[in-house]
Amino acid sequence: MRLIYCFLICLCVLGCSAARQQFNKESLFRLKGDSSQKVIDLLGEPNIKVQEGNITKLIYQTNYKTYTPPTSEVYLSGSTYQQGQYLKSSCIVTFIVEENKVTDVFDIGNCL
Repeated sequence: MRLIYCFLICLCVLGCSAARQQFNKESLFRLKGDSSQKVIDLLGEPNIKVQEGNITKLIYQTNYKTYTPPTSEVYLSGSTYQQGQYLKSSCIVTFIVEENKVTDVFDIGNCL
């Protein structure tokens, strides 16, 4: 029984850490109006931080793979083995920060 609990905890930790590597687009846009520190607490340090006058841009990039199932085709004879494929995707999210508050969020690429 103890082994099962340890296994479940490991799965939870791995799942949570993997989830942080992919951006949930809907949740990111909810950060408008929050402090820049909350963004950093949730996503970690940005890949790039740009200061332009009184505007700060926090830029995050994530890369992930999405699975595309095989297309179904009908054959008159025999059966065929078809494979799906993993496609590389990337997402760049930029938080515009003015006076320590997120004023806007932009995304480029294939964000979730």
